[in-house]
Amino acid sequence: MPFFYLHSFVKLPAHIRYLAISSISRIDSETEMAAIVFRTCLEVTLKTLYPEYKAKNQYKKESTLEETTEDLYNRGILTKQIKEYCDIIRHNGNDAAHTGELQDYIATIIIAFVYVMEFCNKKF
Repeated sequence: MPFFYLHSFVKLPAHIRYLAISSISRIDSETEMAAIVFRTCLEVTLKTLYPEYKAKNQYKKESTLEETTEDLYNRGILTKQIKEYCDIIRHNGNDAAHTGELQDYIATIIIAFVYVMEFCNKKF
């Protein structure tokens, strides 16, 4: 599925769709930044769809993205493939932020990102 299909994911809230599209636009010039924004977009999307993973107040710790995806998978909400795609996005976004390098080819990350966004678009 080509990345330009992100424009057609109209069920995603506008701010999430904009974040997804803006992250794709960074691929050529700022590859690591794109991976970081993919990760951010994934976390915002999942916590918008499933607000129980957001902090309820200043005293409750918000779930990490890893905890969120693991729990959603264990509850049967995420398929194994989507969970694996989420892990690719999370790992590469973390690595890009902390080491400035990516574990996987950017094409692998883009494919994972587009499939996860398509999955989430169907859930809204």
